[in-house]
Amino acid sequence: MEDLHQWRSLAEVARADKGLTWTYIVVRAADFWTPYLTSLGLWPLTERPRVGRTTYALFATDWRVKPLWAWAEQKNRLMLARTSGATPAPVPEAEHVRAGEVFAVLSRQEFDHAVREALRTLDQPGELAKNPLCHSRLVAGRDLSLPEIVRRAADNLRRQRGGDRFHRALTATYLGRGRPTQQAVAARLGLPFSTYRRHLTEGITRLCDALWREEMYGTEPTPPAAPE
Repeated sequence: MEDLHQWRSLAEVARADKGLTWTYIVVRAADFWTPYLTSLGLWPLTERPRVGRTTYALFATDWRVKPLWAWAEQKNRLMLARTSGATPAPVPEAEHVRAGEVFAVLSRQEFDHAVREALRTLDQPGELAKNPLCHSRLVAGRDLSLPEIVRRAADNLRRQRGGDRFHRALTATYLGRGRPTQQAVAARLGLPFSTYRRHLTEGITRLCDALWREEMYGTEPTPPAAPE
């Protein structure tokens, strides 16, 4: 019966709408269930809710850190190893991202800060490689580099109503050649500095929003161009 419960739970995770991040399990006998649940990648939380006279234990797993397919790959290797008595085979290097990588999980504030740092270092490969976005779901396991993902998201701003002005400010400041001063960019765009700053700030905000949606929900089809 417990095996059926486990497979039903996994089926619900696999069938859930994209963007599922956490799974929680509530049990009564924490000491009994802890070894089994932790072997499945569910970890006990410090909170112990109490209902009436009964205290419950909470276990949780964060699917952003290790997606279901990576979890299943790891469990399959362990199961096969136990069946044959062999040591679990290591994941081949070429399959590392797709079969077993543990992703970096950022808060929204950390994510936005990383996007801003990426904009400032797009032409500095050494610095860009240190960016935590390189180890996030936004980048890992995809055929695009972080600069390509940022540029594509910036280009898509033009499809939003009024987005062309934000795209111009972002492109002239961060995505073109060199690193001109903001005063020079404002002059090049023929804008008062305060207007340019407003466009740039809104452009960065919209870029962060777009990339965050990709991080949380995956790549979405490019939206149709907004009417002028």
